[in-house]
Amino acid sequence: MKALILSLAIIGFIGAGSVYGAENAAGAAGRTLKLNINDVMLEVEKQGKADVTVVFEAGFGTDLRTWQPVIAALGNNISTVAYSRAGLGQSTAADAPRNIQQHINDLHTLLTALKVNGEIVLVGHSYGGLLATEYARQFPEQISALVLIDPAVMAQRKVFLQADKGRVLRDDQMLLKMMPTALQQDYQLLITQLDAAPARVNPLPATIRTSLITSTKTYQQPFVFEETQLGKQLWLNLHNALFKEVTHGQHIRVSDAGHNLHQDKPQLIAQAITAIINRQ
Repeated sequence: MKALILSLAIIGFIGAGSVYGAENAAGAAGRTLKLNINDVMLEVEKQGKADVTVVFEAGFGTDLRTWQPVIAALGNNISTVAYSRAGLGQSTAADAPRNIQQHINDLHTLLTALKVNGEIVLVGHSYGGLLATEYARQFPEQISALVLIDPAVMAQRKVFLQADKGRVLRDDQMLLKMMPTALQQDYQLLITQLDAAPARVNPLPATIRTSLITSTKTYQQPFVFEETQLGKQLWLNLHNALFKEVTHGQHIRVSDAGHNLHQDKPQLIAQAITAIINRQ
């Protein structure tokens, strides 16, 4: 299990898996709900009644508990919504793996069901960052700001395959062998979608305030391609292209923490969220 968490933590579009046990179950600081969303029961934690609501979208294989350090660092004066996607945490599984668009639809239906009013700041890590980005493209009128934590990018797989196809395909097989069956199916579906995506990055909407946080940490013994020197440079290039048209926001580079910045540096993420709320 430790090896699986490590491998999930370092690959580009996969999050860390929940590193919190049952004793850290959601609800300690907020209200835990189970809502029927598009034929699955989603586990949701909601707290606060501020005018601005921060909505969290976790990485691949990661449930809402991954956000507990950030939510604690934000304090009690900010409204937050965190949830576990279908099949994760205490959420029920769907009949078949959800694709990117279905995950976006689930989030949209969830926010409608929760009747979230006022401004929404959408925070996403890794694969959750990809979902947050694509959600903002589809519903720009609903999202006031984005905070993207080492986000995946639709073009990344094409770029990585062009750079070192053999290494990327070997990494796929290694990771698939380490994953539970349910995650294997989700991962294979995600690969199929990214393989079909264009190799060119579609920049973020210029009108949405955005804080993009990129890990630039290098590794002496890279475990997967994304950790190699070339992989890290391509990762930063992808993020630069993603951010290039943003007119209000900041691109923060962090060299002393890896992919799971929200767990390694929750205060930094909380500060970025607070700054985007305060329009700093």
